[in-house]
Amino acid sequence: MGRRGGTVAGIGESAQPGIVGGACAGYAKPSWQLLVGVPSDGVRDIPDVSLFAANGVWGHYYPFCSDPNHGFNCAGTPDTWDGGGGTSFSSPIMAGIQALINQKTGERQGNPNATYYKLAAAEYGASGDTTCNSTLGNTASSSCIFYDVTLGDNDIACQGYGCYWPNASESSPTDPTVGVLSTSNSAFQPAYVTSTGWDFPTGIGSVNAANLVNNWPEPAHGFTLAATPSALTIIHGNSGTSAIAVIPQGGFSGNVQLTVSGLPSGVTAAFSPNPRPLAAC
Repeated sequence: MGRRGGTVAGIGESAQPGIVGGACAGYAKPSWQLLVGVPSDGVRDIPDVSLFAANGVWGHYYPFCSDPNHGFNCAGTPDTWDGGGGTSFSSPIMAGIQALINQKTGERQGNPNATYYKLAAAEYGASGDTTCNSTLGNTASSSCIFYDVTLGDNDIACQGYGCYWPNASESSPTDPTVGVLSTSNSAFQPAYVTSTGWDFPTGIGSVNAANLVNNWPEPAHGFTLAATPSALTIIHGNSGTSAIAVIPQGGFSGNVQLTVSGLPSGVTAAFSPNPRPLAAC
């Protein structure tokens, strides 16, 4: 499986290691991945959202503690606790935010990405929302669900293919910190640069958890009917039956009273029981 930037690649052999290409063309872009900044590349692009994940760089990290039996002392102020970061922290936090959404709506959401992009599209529009730019810090609009990250790029210490070496005289440097991720090996070309709307380093952007939860669209409440069989052929003088199931949607729990109309002369219909009970999901 190959990957370039945030493009998820499908099964196949890439022309160059780590680069989407050749027979490794990538998964088809889902219909819901529509947002200013999303490339028109026909493939699924990631990431979708971003959360803080620093693990100590410049003194930024998640402080955490546990009971002494597990080796993480909770005594003292949080700045004296152990710290960590990376996806080991940010991914469970995003899962926790999604759990709050599920709790608020009382519904399982399945794949929530379609709603993320729908909410982001309403916020960013066709050209982005300058009031929700992350560079504004705490002066950004209080209504922002996502904060658009438009400053910076992803740079990491590296060596080998896709890495720019400032000291070209080092043909085989042993220190990986002298190289930086780049789309060129001969000149520094930042590989993943932020931009308005969606971009490869940050996806939609960072998340305001409270606004995401409180602005999540309410599920559609109602029901659908399913008949088995769905059609009957009845000979004159005979009768037929069909089982009608009432399938709830969006937490619907009311009674459903069934009626029938438009029957030919001499034909009658009845439901038993009526109101109908809801079918089990």
